[in-house]
This record gives sequence, C-alpha cells and structure tokens, in this order.
Amino acid sequence: FAALPPPPVWKRMLADPSKPLHLDLGCCEGEFVLQMAALHPEVNFVGVDIRQRVVARAQLWAEETGLPNVCFVEANIQPGALARLLE
Repeated sequence: FAALPPPPVWKRMLADPSKPLHLDLGCCEGEFVLQMAALHPEVNFVGVDIRQRVVARAQLWAEETGLPNVCFVEANIQPGALARLLE
C-alpha cells in the first residue's frame, strides 16, 4: 500500500467542524452529498472518492453552491486510511 496522506484540516474545509459528520465513501461526483447538505445544514457532509477528476468536479460544484457544510476529499480507503481521514 502507498503511504497514507496527511489528514485533512477540517477547520479549513468546513465552516463548523463541530457539527455531526456524514461520510459518503465512493461519492462519485457528489450529487447525493450536495443534495443532503442543502437539506440538512445542521450536519457536515464529506464525500470521499479515489478519483481525483471526479473529486475536483464535485468540489467545484460545492463551491458554486456556497454550502458551508460540504466538501470532498480524494482518498483511497485502505486499511488505516479511514481513521487517518477522521483525525
């Protein structure tokens, strides 16, 4: 396995990292995550996918919506990666 990347800095990615967190592993282009974030502003939503291209597109759409409770992360969920992602 490749070395694990550093964990995301959540306070830079989400307006209020203290809110409950919903992860969507294998989020593709993030349509479900974006809809849920719009419906539930009291929860943070993080979409995770291994493909950089779709994560970049999803993050662009998230920025266009202006929703402060959603972001997307490129990651390969391998042994130990999920715990590191949530540090």
